[in-house]
Amino acid sequence: MAISASESGERWIRDVARGIDGWLTDDEARYLWALAGAGPGRGVVVEIGSSRGKSTVVLAAASRAAGREGVVAIDPHLHHASEATFRANVARAGLGELVRPLVMRSDEAVVGWREPIRLLWIDGAHDYDSVRADWEGWAPFVVAGGVIAFHDTFSWDGPRRLVEEVLFQRRDLAVIGIVDSITAFRTVGAPTAAARLRSAAFRRLRRLHELGRQRRLPGELRRAVRWTLRALSRAATPRAR
Repeated sequence: MAISASESGERWIRDVARGIDGWLTDDEARYLWALAGAGPGRGVVVEIGSSRGKSTVVLAAASRAAGREGVVAIDPHLHHASEATFRANVARAGLGELVRPLVMRSDEAVVGWREPIRLLWIDGAHDYDSVRADWEGWAPFVVAGGVIAFHDTFSWDGPRRLVEEVLFQRRDLAVIGIVDSITAFRTVGAPTAAARLRSAAFRRLRRLHELGRQRRLPGELRRAVRWTLRALSRAATPRAR
């Protein structure tokens, strides 16, 4: 079972996002489309780590299609030509009015920040201290019921450790999706019994998925785990009200 986007989302991912270099699978792009376009809460989308703009254009296009708030794209663009490539890709996609670039580190951008955030997408520096600082600095601005999603939560030690050692232990966060390398949480007050059960199921499936990525499970079981994770993620994706 693949994660699905709307018909317009599928066209956008096929015709635009695939043409931009980046480390985002089609299913991850579809999942971000769903979170940006149909996720709960009111406020901007904040992206930490934009690189060439692959995820930026997915988030912004989904927000525009749904008539929702735009994207604040935070990246110091330290690599050669990174900023120019990013701006060119955003402009080529016709999304300049939806994307507000902040060319600085996330710890600099958060100083004086006051806007509510409905979706926080963290894909910046992947060492543990940086990922944790991104979460600790920006999570207080995520609205009640909003979503915090992390990229590369299996193959990179920093995001993996933060998810497994810290975020899974918090009662104010409920796991709502694991799609390829993305792990997403929804901010909650007191979690319901259903949310606790769903989070427990995600944690167990995540462990099996990790074994599958290491080829320590037979192929048929690996496929079953991926199918179940995607089905559960689709069912748990929050919808705008």
